[in-house]
Amino acid sequence: MLIIKFITMKNIQIFINFKEDIKSSIKVFLSKYYSIFSKPTLFIFFIFFLALLPLFRANVNYIDDSERALNGGRDWAYLHSRWTSEYLSVFIHADSKLRDIAPLTQILAILLISLSSVILCWVISEKKLTRLGVLLAAFLGLSPFFLECFAFKFDSPYMALSILASIFPFLFAFKNKMLFFATSFLGLLIMLTTYQLSSGVYIMIVIFLLFNSWNNKSLGAHEMRDFLLVSVMSYLSALVVFRIFFLQTKIFGYNNFFPANEMTLGVIGNIRDNFGEIINNFNDNWVYVLTLMIILFVIKFVLISKRNKFASFVLALMALFLMFVFFQGFFIFVDKVGSVPRYFVGFNAFIAIVALFLARPPFRFFATPAVVLLYCFFVFSFMFGNAL
Repeated sequence: MLIIKFITMKNIQIFINFKEDIKSSIKVFLSKYYSIFSKPTLFIFFIFFLALLPLFRANVNYIDDSERALNGGRDWAYLHSRWTSEYLSVFIHADSKLRDIAPLTQILAILLISLSSVILCWVISEKKLTRLGVLLAAFLGLSPFFLECFAFKFDSPYMALSILASIFPFLFAFKNKMLFFATSFLGLLIMLTTYQLSSGVYIMIVIFLLFNSWNNKSLGAHEMRDFLLVSVMSYLSALVVFRIFFLQTKIFGYNNFFPANEMTLGVIGNIRDNFGEIINNFNDNWVYVLTLMIILFVIKFVLISKRNKFASFVLALMALFLMFVFFQGFFIFVDKVGSVPRYFVGFNAFIAIVALFLARPPFRFFATPAVVLLYCFFVFSFMFGNAL
């Protein structure tokens, strides 16, 4: 009787309407967004391709590449719980055994990260694509941290896919709560089964959109609450499904969360370690320019605020702090994550969000330091490839 009661015409109609919403949204994306995103994506693709030419020329088997090229094995699922990478690789390599098809895989990674950059620009810039904004969106992949991801011949497309899967759902934010939840859940599950260290990208975008919406009064309290609830529910749901059905336990410490009585000290320790690693990986000039960008972020946040200026100042600092804390996502709660550069891919999104906010009108000249830092990273990519 309960099943019969549940399966009513009303519930069936809701399900049908939801399916129609998905179909119509896909059609809108393919028609409208293709015309909007295609040229900017090709523009950023050209920048990445030019920056990575020395890497392609080096043709180095980077870390895991040598073993994969030698035996053709795929161990993403067993060792890292990356099931999407495991099965998608069969399609990309057109074989169950891996073969060295570089730079095809790296070119695919460039295409994915280029599209991710344009979508991020669209989301942070309030559905506007400017030349300056599109250029600075390249921070998402053009940095010392994601360069290591590009160096992997076999892993790079799935690392890039994890970024795209984390950003794509925000095309539907504030439009349809059910659709935003569905795309967020699916996107986050793809991220968790491709490259889990990208788990902070989604969180940082949510944090920025909430604080920015409060600052310029673009959303009411009810809308902000709903957006936060849907975001949290989709994130937690994806984590639960991943933990139950996909996680290979006790592999590389992915499930070694701090005990409850050590959580506070553990998180503080991770924040301190992450800050130290970023300082160590950046030269002094980069640190100075990035610090200036952060200061200008706070100043601009206050200047354009439609709220109390002191409250805006405090909220700007809080937004930056929370984005920094969660740039590695749930790994902030995990013991002994490690400190190799590719584990900091989320920090790319932190820099990109700050830069894109500075590039928005008014006071677009505030983005000058961001342009300088992007050029530094562009030059560094040539040094990285030539060093290899």
